[in-house]
Amino acid sequence: MSAVVIRCEGLGKRFGDAWVLRDVDFEVRRGEVLGVIGPGGHGKSVLLKCFAGLLAPDEGRVLVDGEDLARLGPAGLARVRERFGYLFQNYALFDFMSVRDNVAFPLEQRAERAERAERAASDEIEAAVRARLAEVGLAHTLSLFPRELSGGMK
Repeated sequence: MSAVVIRCEGLGKRFGDAWVLRDVDFEVRRGEVLGVIGPGGHGKSVLLKCFAGLLAPDEGRVLVDGEDLARLGPAGLARVRERFGYLFQNYALFDFMSVRDNVAFPLEQRAERAERAERAASDEIEAAVRARLAEVGLAHTLSLFPRELSGGMK
């Protein structure tokens, strides 16, 4: 049996007096794929944000590889967040930025947050942007803007 990667124990999250999640218990094992479906406004995004340490639960706990997210400091949470992919429902692209700039943006932000003595060299970021776009067959879209992309390309 595969190792447990994510475990929720009695997870609860509320906003004001309204509980969005209550008494959520489950495990995700290494190699499993998790899909969360349901009507709008029923806590799907809140649940995923709790997994990634973007929101702290009001009850219970979330463990990633056995580590309780509530006990991790900023560096530990950053390490956990780097392992998560999050696909936004509405693409989350900046309309005023080119495809190249949209892909480079999180790389530049990560370099800033890492508080390195030197920011990541722009040629390193450029190479990473080109590699990521090539991986998904979109190398030719580098200078396009989101409005010029199809829904599938976004």
